[in-house]
Amino acid sequence: MVVSVMFLGAQRSVTKKRELRISVSDQACVSEVVEYVRREFPQLPLKDILVTVNEKITSFSQPLNPNDKVTFLPHIGGG
Repeated sequence: MVVSVMFLGAQRSVTKKRELRISVSDQACVSEVVEYVRREFPQLPLKDILVTVNEKITSFSQPLNPNDKVTFLPHIGGG
């Protein structure tokens, strides 16, 4: 199946892409997408991130469906 990975802000600067469509196994979960992106873009900081699937925060174990949109939200701190 095919899912989309959306890149925001600084992620887009690193990847030079707004969106990446990738093929994953039919039983794929978010962690499979994260590992794929880590391999393709090792310079992309994916530590301490939140992940959304179709704009809803989810876990790395969330199963995916065809045409889902996965987005990595960087950690934002403040005080």
